[in-house]
Amino acid sequence: MGALLIDDATVFDGTGAPPRAHASVLVTDGTIRAVGPRGSFSVPRDAEIVPARGRFLMPGLVDLHTHMITRDAFRFLRRFGPPTRDGDPERFLRWFPAFGVTTVRDIGNYRGILGLRDAVAAGTLVGPTILAAGELLEGVRSVWPLSRTFRTPLGAAREVARQARMGVDWLKLYVNVPPALTRATIREGHRRGIPVAGHLSATSARQALPPKWRAKVPRGTDIPAVRERSRFRWLHADFDGPAARQLIAQLRRHHVVVSPTMVVLENIYVGPDREFERYGVRDMPARWRATWEGRLRTFLADGKPHPSNPLVWRRIRQLVARLRRARVTVIPSTDAAGWNPYASPGASLHRELAILRECGYTNRELLAMATSGAAMALHREWEFGTIAPGRRADLILLRGSPIETLANLRALEAVVLRGRVRRPEDLEP
Repeated sequence: MGALLIDDATVFDGTGAPPRAHASVLVTDGTIRAVGPRGSFSVPRDAEIVPARGRFLMPGLVDLHTHMITRDAFRFLRRFGPPTRDGDPERFLRWFPAFGVTTVRDIGNYRGILGLRDAVAAGTLVGPTILAAGELLEGVRSVWPLSRTFRTPLGAAREVARQARMGVDWLKLYVNVPPALTRATIREGHRRGIPVAGHLSATSARQALPPKWRAKVPRGTDIPAVRERSRFRWLHADFDGPAARQLIAQLRRHHVVVSPTMVVLENIYVGPDREFERYGVRDMPARWRATWEGRLRTFLADGKPHPSNPLVWRRIRQLVARLRRARVTVIPSTDAAGWNPYASPGASLHRELAILRECGYTNRELLAMATSGAAMALHREWEFGTIAPGRRADLILLRGSPIETLANLRALEAVVLRGRVRRPEDLEP
């Protein structure tokens, strides 16, 4: 791979610092080598030069919560819509960089995700860099066909060991894991150097902690109504009560990353936003849209939205606004998947950012959250997320500044994936 110079751009480095005008970025062998004022460093004679005057350059976006389409998911997807086609895994992958998303965490999937991850890393498939969890760790009973169950701490340790041998990047705990097995899984994962994410229900935030930490956290540090398996739980939750205040304080104190997946909640409770539907849903394959519609029906009583859904959606946004005021770490994430309602790859992250803007975040905050903030949440800030020497060259070049309006994220002129320039027309399947 040769040298690449992106010349004379306005550079937003992802740290939240003000953009720098008339700056250039030199890339060699897929890695950023130099960043500075135009003409301030030497450039190899054979470098590919991308003129970028009047353009906005920033790190590629990161989606913290996705589920790729894999071939071993085809049978499951047929429950909700038309048969999935052989090219769909590759097509789903390509939509992410087509919307400027250059890194994703796949946080629970069939074994096939590891093959997709490795093919992208090897350059045989075009798509975002994937950090992959394996199958869901579900405890004593399973919700999803891709779940693994176990009944004892020893069983948890064996399952973690199995996934470690497979080469997963993350572990994912799911709703039915009881407290003792949650703690055993976290303990074994950390012992092996594998980070753990959780979508918990049977275990509270306090119960997930090891004993020496749990003793420091007040009892009642949870919002009981939110843990109920009911569509009305958000209406009953008291976000201003002592339990909520304690929970939010602990989230901040322990630097817990909250991955809210607001866009898929919006799709379920009130339906896709009209503008998002125009740019993020209509161009997707008809069979995907039919599957999303079929999946949405599983969330609806009698096939219709409940009259309280708009109020529930407002309450969810109020909670995220509360997290912002308390300075809890929130990272944009989408739950983009072949089976989640209208959770289109890549485009969903644009809508996620717009929803978080409605919760009080500024555009500059959001851009930093979706780049350097996400990299830090993944413990990979040394690898990507900022425009700095030594970072992987995952960049997006835009025709307008998203600090002025987030809609400019869709004014995509080029994507740099691991040092290689790709145009949007080359990425859209």
